[in-house]
Amino acid sequence: MEIVDYLRIARRRLWVLLGVPLAAALAVGLFIGLSPQRYTATGYVAAPALVGGAASQQYTGTQAASQFVAAFKAAVTSPRVLDQVAADTGVATGALRDGLAVAQVGASSQLTLTYTAAQRATVEPVLTATARRALDFLFSSQVNIATEQVQAASADVTSATAAIADWEKANKVSQPDKLYQATLTEIANLRQQKLSMEAVGNSRAVAAATSALDAAQKRLDALGPKLPDYQSLLAQRDAATSALSQARQGLQGPGPRPRPRIRPRWRAWATSAPSPGYGHWPPPSRPRPPPGSCWRSCSSSCSNCCPGAPSPRPPPGSPRCSRERRERASEPGDTVSERVGAAASGRSRSAGFAGWRRKTSPSAPHERANPEIR
Repeated sequence: MEIVDYLRIARRRLWVLLGVPLAAALAVGLFIGLSPQRYTATGYVAAPALVGGAASQQYTGTQAASQFVAAFKAAVTSPRVLDQVAADTGVATGALRDGLAVAQVGASSQLTLTYTAAQRATVEPVLTATARRALDFLFSSQVNIATEQVQAASADVTSATAAIADWEKANKVSQPDKLYQATLTEIANLRQQKLSMEAVGNSRAVAAATSALDAAQKRLDALGPKLPDYQSLLAQRDAATSALSQARQGLQGPGPRPRPRIRPRWRAWATSAPSPGYGHWPPPSRPRPPPGSCWRSCSSSCSNCCPGAPSPRPPPGSPRCSRERRERASEPGDTVSERVGAAASGRSRSAGFAGWRRKTSPSAPHERANPEIR
């Protein structure tokens, strides 16, 4: 058979050649169109305080991250967690098991928890409840132990403080350690005064200092035997306070915090703004001049371009600004150095800057050949 015969047969079976692709395309379109729309949410779980090399942390060693990931995956799909999430959100356990997925981010201890469902209203609540219930399942016992430690340490601090108060009430003295130090300082000062009065021969002052020294020494002798018991009570209170601080730090330390995110793509596009480039006037770092001032590339004395209030900027090479540039360039003594000098002297900042812009603009042929520009 020749090619003509093949074409003749194909023409007879044209409906087959066209019908099969059309039927396949129609079937795919119907499948996509009739399939329910599905929504996906992703949450990030990180546990920096539980994974590391310290002996006090939960997961230690080189396999700490892998151990945490495996434990979290098992907790997410455990019947207890699924039943709790189903009770919180009203979603069936089978749908939760099919829609949940846990993945490790690289080789780190950070995880991504993803949930996919046909109902958008249930995506984020299920994701948040699953992360919270899984973390509670893993670390709730440790939280309870830390809470009990905090309560015990707080009770020790309370009892130590009460013992100190009872001791002060029984001995009728408050803070004897500080009183003892103050009495020692007072005795040293009185002895110095007594020596000074003896040197000048003031017998009355010497007698007063002696009586004061005797009274201070009696107070010191009375406080001395009481200090050991009081210092022991202070040491007990300090130890209880330190234990309470450590227990609170262990309970309130940085733990794993799930952070679900659902961010539309159009919002990510809208948050990015183009950065200003060349051709924008005024520059971003320079404020826009007030109404009535000339801010174009032509001179500030251009009557045609700047008749008063600012109007739309004329396009480059327009007859008005080109004519004014040529007139300004033909004036004697009108050079770039003079304009820069005028701008530096404060005579006309806008005029000097506009003149510099005008002289450096490559729009006119005679300005490109000006040696002062170079």
